[in-house]
Amino acid sequence: ADIGPERYSAIAEMRTVGLVATLFPWESRSLSSGVRRERTLTPFEHRTEGLYRGQRRLVDLDYRGEVASVARIEPPPEEDWREAVPADLRRDTIDPLTATLAALESDCRGTL
Repeated sequence: ADIGPERYSAIAEMRTVGLVATLFPWESRSLSSGVRRERTLTPFEHRTEGLYRGQRRLVDLDYRGEVASVARIEPPPEEDWREAVPADLRRDTIDPLTATLAALESDCRGTL
């Protein structure tokens, strides 16, 4: 992660290994970036791309205003087993990497 006085970015790469990878092959790469005001982090974008059981999966979220907008999702929810997340459930949210950095910035006091 790179946390500066005005901006931040973070990258996370994950994958299963060993026997688990044989039974449950999965890999993911995520990127989040945003602005920092004092100790408050506000996401600007979150990108996740990965493979799940050999299928490419991708989610791009843009944070402009109060509701995170889905810039791109592959495969689309209507072609997959997932349900689309309605706009009211995306209101006032932050992405997983921003949440992790915010917890560290707050010294893990339980506030974001």
